[in-house]
Amino acid sequence: MDQFEGYCRERFGFSDSRGRQLIAAAKTVTAVTELGLPAPKTEREARELARQLRAQADDLDGGRDEQLVEERLELIARASGLIRQAEAEMRKAIREAQLAIDADPADPDVVAEAEWIIERAYALIDEEER
Repeated sequence: MDQFEGYCRERFGFSDSRGRQLIAAAKTVTAVTELGLPAPKTEREARELARQLRAQADDLDGGRDEQLVEERLELIARASGLIRQAEAEMRKAIREAQLAIDADPADPDVVAEAEWIIERAYALIDEEER
């Protein structure tokens, strides 16, 4: 057993490979946040993001271009942030549409429009999760 493996087992109760996963995820989160972009929500998302970036860099030039990896990381992180913002806006639209229905449940035009907004917002959120 090497020192890192022993440290992981004794200190945290997990394998050295799990420790390396967490370190890689932390590096990804650090790189994203240093760019001023929102960090992945979970360690799993960070690992997947790092995996995708490495695969793309490998496809282009054997994975040796660190600048390319950083650029891809920035693009993916920016897209992730935009998706989160869009989801937040959809959820806000749902709340506001529900308030409109609650304020005037007798007006069929208000109810129909608000229900359409709610239905479409949920469809967009569901589509995003795929």
